[in-house]
Amino acid sequence: MARPGELGRDSPDFTRWYRIERLALFGARRWRVGVRAACAVMAQCRRGDIVQIFISYRREDTAGRAGRLFDTLASRLGTRNVFQDVTAIAPGTDFDREITAAIDRCDAALVIIGNDWTTLTGPAGRRLDDGDDYVRREVAAALMSGVPVVPVLVGGASMPSADELPEDLRPLALRQAVTIRDDFWHEDVDTLTRRLRRDDVADHRRRWPVLVAGAMIAVLAVVAALWTLGDGGDRGADSTDAGQITGCPEPNESWNTIEVADSATATVETDVRLVFTVHRAAVDAEEGRVFLDVEVRNESEPKSTAVPYYNQELFQTLLVDGLSQGIPQCLTVEGNPNLYPGQRAIGLVGFDLTEDPTDQPLVLELLSGDPDITVTP
Repeated sequence: MARPGELGRDSPDFTRWYRIERLALFGARRWRVGVRAACAVMAQCRRGDIVQIFISYRREDTAGRAGRLFDTLASRLGTRNVFQDVTAIAPGTDFDREITAAIDRCDAALVIIGNDWTTLTGPAGRRLDDGDDYVRREVAAALMSGVPVVPVLVGGASMPSADELPEDLRPLALRQAVTIRDDFWHEDVDTLTRRLRRDDVADHRRRWPVLVAGAMIAVLAVVAALWTLGDGGDRGADSTDAGQITGCPEPNESWNTIEVADSATATVETDVRLVFTVHRAAVDAEEGRVFLDVEVRNESEPKSTAVPYYNQELFQTLLVDGLSQGIPQCLTVEGNPNLYPGQRAIGLVGFDLTEDPTDQPLVLELLSGDPDITVTP
């Protein structure tokens, strides 16, 4: 076969060399994406960023605040890393076994305590005095497991004394509590999150398996790169939930603008109404990344108390011609990330590429699943 410099553009060998060059380029990018993911996972393990949390609460006491705390922690730690007691247990399963297994998988258990946590009553008297009460069973299992148990005081509640607790829950009174105030919700949750990530809270016994997993990701990244060179790059790369991410770089001359559709918007309605709009898109061919300017507006009623937080958890993945590019790898938010009713914020969201986006349809998948945003015309 002739060398590439000796070939004309009409030569069949020129096309073959060109395809090999493109495959090598995207194979190298996939290698880099996989290694970045592995390094991120291992770096997080060293920092103590990967934390799994079990939340125990009493519905009649703190259901609203517990739900808000779940959403806020999930936005910081990842949805898969927060277990909200019986809501995650399928009907018909063994309650004690599932609770014990869930707590054993977690690095810390949060006990949400409101003003009525110790005094609520049922047909048989005070709920906490009932040996079959699910909250008592959850907290007792957490205290017996050896994982850190953190009382979280909400709604102005005070920490109960040992005399107010049944015998198997009295060790809870000796645990250091955290207070989360409604007016300073996100600031207090950030303090809680930092405490959960400290080495004296995170369970080091679970760090080493994740470190091994990080090394395995690096090995799999090599295999994936070689597979890409062999199959023409027809498969998208899986991604690892890397938790917290860094800010995106400033736009530069290497960024090439991608045309965005006029209808690149979607509305998500859960407990709030959020409108997502993609204003701009660009690709950095040198770094193998695509960047989206995404505006998020909270169009909820002014009386709504839910305050979403603009972060990477709002986005699931970017599809290039139907192939997933993994989770966001960088995010920079302009304005207040706390999206109060009537407010908006714009974020620059970056995804590592495993496929060439040139002239390919781009679809931004939101974490809520449906609807998605068709970015390109």
